[in-house]
Amino acid sequence: MKVTEIAVHHPLVVAAFTSSLAIFGILAYTSMSIAVVPNVNFPSVTVSTPYPGADPETVEAAVTTPIESALATLQNIDVNGLTSTSLQGMSVVQVQFNTAADPNTVSTDAERVVNGARNQLPPNPNIVPSIIKLDPNAISVVTVAFTGDQPLALMEDFAENVLQKQFNNVPGVSSTTIQSGLTREVHVLVNEGALRARGLAVTDVVSALQSGQFQTPAGTIWQGDRSYNVYFDALAHQVPDLRNLVVKQQPSGPVYLRDVATVQDTYQQRQAIVRVNGQEGLAIGVAKTPQASTIDVVNAVKAAIDTLQPQLSQGTRLDVVVDRSVYTQQSFNTVQRSLVEAVIATGLILLLFIHTWRSTAIVLLSIPTSVLTAFAVMSLLGYNLNLMTMRALTLAIGILVDDSIVVLENIARHLGMGKNPIRAAIEGRSEIGLAAITITMVDVVVYVPIAIMVSSVTGQFIRGAQAFGDIFKALAVAILLMYMLMMMLFNSVTLPLAVIVMMSLPLATVGAFGAMALTDTPFTLFSLLGFAVLLGLVGKNAILLVDYTEILEQRGYNRTDALLEAGPTRLRPILMTTLSVMSALLPIASGLEEGSELLKAAAVVLIGGLLTSTLLTLVFVPAMFTVFDDIQRGIGRLLRRGAPENHPHGDTGTGEV
Repeated sequence: MKVTEIAVHHPLVVAAFTSSLAIFGILAYTSMSIAVVPNVNFPSVTVSTPYPGADPETVEAAVTTPIESALATLQNIDVNGLTSTSLQGMSVVQVQFNTAADPNTVSTDAERVVNGARNQLPPNPNIVPSIIKLDPNAISVVTVAFTGDQPLALMEDFAENVLQKQFNNVPGVSSTTIQSGLTREVHVLVNEGALRARGLAVTDVVSALQSGQFQTPAGTIWQGDRSYNVYFDALAHQVPDLRNLVVKQQPSGPVYLRDVATVQDTYQQRQAIVRVNGQEGLAIGVAKTPQASTIDVVNAVKAAIDTLQPQLSQGTRLDVVVDRSVYTQQSFNTVQRSLVEAVIATGLILLLFIHTWRSTAIVLLSIPTSVLTAFAVMSLLGYNLNLMTMRALTLAIGILVDDSIVVLENIARHLGMGKNPIRAAIEGRSEIGLAAITITMVDVVVYVPIAIMVSSVTGQFIRGAQAFGDIFKALAVAILLMYMLMMMLFNSVTLPLAVIVMMSLPLATVGAFGAMALTDTPFTLFSLLGFAVLLGLVGKNAILLVDYTEILEQRGYNRTDALLEAGPTRLRPILMTTLSVMSALLPIASGLEEGSELLKAAAVVLIGGLLTSTLLTLVFVPAMFTVFDDIQRGIGRLLRRGAPENHPHGDTGTGEV
């Protein structure tokens, strides 16, 4: 082949090209962020609307329904993605969008339609919808405890005005939240006897507070065991201002709030208590931006803590109590080690079968080049380095060297015939060229539809039905494309059916389900992804065997002799590629290493499917090849028998017999 001849005669050009790819990959690797999970993007918006004093039924009819109807007009809402909850004094409507939605505009679009529905809401100044875009990447990567023997109110104030601002300025930090602290709140304790004596009800107090010209943090009116949330509108500098609020004008004079209730300047009821080593305090959660590295952000927060320590009051301290970078770093180190181990195992397998250091070194050089090139592509597509992508690379080591093994093994076979290296390289590559291209294209036609159709699988764990449906659709498209590819390779309509439908898929499926049963592995999203990867792997073995059988038939072998020759000849590359993949899968399938939990199901499926497919390929492929070849020949004879005879000289009209 022309490309092979160019590579053989111009090795420096090839070396320069591959070195360039490796350099780009190294630069990409050093610049990519490190995290536990991928950056997922499934846009979600929550619209929260207060309706003070209203019961859930009133909230649903007056607020939830109009807002829900307005949001329903938005495009790209996920299946069952519009949900609502009506509570006492509060409406919450959530919109989950599918992957076709633009995450940068969903909150703006939601705000636009909600504002358009404002005239349908009750004419109450307190009914103001707030729209929040939920970011699944905004989980805290580090939690800092602020503890000490100071009053909690003072610590809360220091945390809000000093600590939170400092942590927000750390590079890569998206937001910070104070947890388990105190939130100032005004309580109004109503005296029911005083109200009855003046002919008033608690609703009169609520109305006065809501219509008065005051604005303080959200407060609560207590009437026995019942409470009423209150929202104030204008400015009240001191709690005494509230006590002087006029509840109602009566003939005898104004009734002030102080006459019918006790006003307390206090704090909201705490939902949790933070203690470190017995000292009470509060916690500050720090979330990173999607692009930032978990490890870098946590290290920067720790550096900020060291800077802040001298500014703390005596008796207080800052401690990191939750550090997600530890698991991330340990898992990442484990995955890197597994990646190296997979490369070494692949090299040993090559050495065992080919018996030459040179051939082993050639294939091992192709692995880092391929991996580094993958890093460059991942960086361009905006991926980060996480457990899933790194484990996927480990799993793919055997696939990466698949083509190299097939070509190199065939070249080694030609060298064994006594040919010189250049001739062996050119003729060995040419002999297997079409099959090598085809098995590479099998990867493309199998994995590209999956990549396109399930691009948001990692963000759809809570919506299993849709994610499963996407993968099944992708598998159907992949099988169809794989069939068409083999139809072009074999120039046959029936042989691809033998290779894919009658042999590859059933044999692999039996082994995969058997392995799942033996290891008690549930059928999950990841096991289904394992079946998708398996589809491409098992098809390659059959392609190698059938392609060489047809090559031998073209050289004059009868079908039986061709099959008997092709089986042993192609056994070595089939075993080499299968063992290479399985050696990379075993650490993941064991589930003992950090970060292997998610892909364990996929690894079990692949090992089981590869075992049965490889062991039975040499039995079932020749049998199915014979059956479908007979069918194809029989159809050909029928078509030729039914075709009209060819009269090159036409009808002479002489009536000759």
